[in-house]
Amino acid sequence: MKNKALIFGGNGFIGSHVAEAFQQAGFNVTIVMRSTASSPFIASLGAGLLRTDNFTAATLAPLISGYPLVVNCTAEVRPHQTEATYRKTQVALTHELLQAAQQAGAKRFMQLSTIAIYGPQPDSAITEEYPAQPQYAFQRSCWEREQLVREFTQQSGMEYVILRPVGTFGKRSPLVAMLLQQHQQGFFPLIGHGNNRFSMIDTRDIGRAFVSLAGLKEAANQTVLVKGYDTTWNEIHKTFDQVASRPSKRRALPVVIAYPLATLLEVITPRSKIPFLTRYMVHSATRTKLYNDQKIRQMGFVPAYSLQETVQELFR
Repeated sequence: MKNKALIFGGNGFIGSHVAEAFQQAGFNVTIVMRSTASSPFIASLGAGLLRTDNFTAATLAPLISGYPLVVNCTAEVRPHQTEATYRKTQVALTHELLQAAQQAGAKRFMQLSTIAIYGPQPDSAITEEYPAQPQYAFQRSCWEREQLVREFTQQSGMEYVILRPVGTFGKRSPLVAMLLQQHQQGFFPLIGHGNNRFSMIDTRDIGRAFVSLAGLKEAANQTVLVKGYDTTWNEIHKTFDQVASRPSKRRALPVVIAYPLATLLEVITPRSKIPFLTRYMVHSATRTKLYNDQKIRQMGFVPAYSLQETVQELFR
């Protein structure tokens, strides 16, 4: 009998790649979605679908019953939201999923997290042990979610695995769609000088990492970083031009302008709208953010895709 995995958030950007990786690995995959949610990719994947609009433990437990592995890829990632809005998904919903998984007898709960929990960090590569210093509402909600998963599973006896992928490039990404559109018009947008180094990963490798850790005994109750390669925005720009065989011009917004502009936009933009720039975006795009993922590599996982291969996939 195939291994079985129930995935929440499988219709999202990263979640869809996670669902695809489990499906390709031979798992019996079922994705839980809201009744109003749609995803042409998920429909084409051929995975099982369960639909509900009642995300309470009592309602979800019967859906989880029979699935030893629960994967949570749900997240509120829209910029410029209130802390309460972020916590509703990152914390409150995760708590309901944990309770439902416990009631249904699930063995392992896998949580998609983020490097955003670290906040300020040095120029050198950091590991999972580097202390979290969340500054913004989104960061704080993600850190609180991690703590919830650890504490709940410790009390319930379920195993947990928390995966922190670095910044990701992949199909179905709004960022990638914007970059491709701009490149088609002959431009490559960036903030600052574009030489700050940071770690990136192909989204397909995030899915592969989840599959690799799913049944691994050494991964039980571990928090794990995963990355693909280190790069800069200027290197990404160069790779876009090489793969497309078409040069593009840098369209750079200086940091001295970006921060005040982002601050102003956050003040004047209603919460119901999304500003095209926030201080968190500027911070993320212009700082050195390097990571050491030896922990997952020592468990046997090796990423499959280079920057060149990632960009080639984007242009197909």
